[in-house]
Amino acid sequence: MRWLHKDAPAFSPNYSLMAAPSTILITGGSGFLAPNLAVAMAEAWPSADIYCLTEPGTTLPEVVADRRQIRTIEADLLSARLPDSTRLVVHCAAIRDPASPLLQQVNVEGTRLLADQAAAAGAGFIYASTQSVYGPANTMPASEMEMPIPDNEYGRAKLEGERMVAEAYDGALGNWVALRFARLYGAMHTSRYDGMLGRLLRAAKCGEIVTINGAGASIIDFLHIRDACSAILAVCDALPHLSGPYNISSGDPISILALAQLVRKHRPNLRWQLDPARSEWRGLWLDITRVTATLPWTPQVSIEEGIGEAVGAV
Repeated sequence: MRWLHKDAPAFSPNYSLMAAPSTILITGGSGFLAPNLAVAMAEAWPSADIYCLTEPGTTLPEVVADRRQIRTIEADLLSARLPDSTRLVVHCAAIRDPASPLLQQVNVEGTRLLADQAAAAGAGFIYASTQSVYGPANTMPASEMEMPIPDNEYGRAKLEGERMVAEAYDGALGNWVALRFARLYGAMHTSRYDGMLGRLLRAAKCGEIVTINGAGASIIDFLHIRDACSAILAVCDALPHLSGPYNISSGDPISILALAQLVRKHRPNLRWQLDPARSEWRGLWLDITRVTATLPWTPQVSIEEGIGEAVGAV
């Protein structure tokens, strides 16, 4: 990950903000989404007290830690306690590595413990879920009305986490939502470019040849970090009237081959080779009708704009 301390693109939500929750806890401070969200919330709600939970032995990036309004709680998710008067929890912490022996414990049990505390306190709860809960067996674009069929440990654990939150809030005073995010990328206050996009960007810089499976027809559904943060802020405003899962994506999925061609518009030296012998999967992409029909939010960063930023940042 590359920390951006200056020249980050300006952030502004595409709707009018209401009053802030007085005290907010964001988990996952050692990751990508949480630090960017903490700064976005601090800018939107200067009077809110914002706490960021980070893994023991880690710190928030300087651009986040320098904000007096944002405080760090260094604790394990399994033992963390809500700050007094917490009115909103945004749970971004998760383990993605399928080989991690803690994946199930943190993603499921940690979520249950946190949701139980938040529900008992009457706080609102936003659970950062993932498109991986759907799996490739679903009809595409995947909608919230379908039964999720995850095909990997991460997707199964995140879906079980959704169930833990729903059970914790059954009969509770506060409301909860699960935001099923597409693949997050981009530069805000911190940046992330991984997966196939990261491979293409590195190859364009170093002159390597990228091998693309099959005909490059596999689909990737991206979501820029600025749009992810603005979606969460929009959900915060409407949380008392929301419940259940919502898909959050750009609404404009792209094939791997088209992604490579888009990068090459900015970096003509990018080279790749198609390997028909290697199998490729269809991919995942999301139907965002529910969220755009419910909230005054739409994605603002096109894949063309996002890739243009990425080429300049890597």
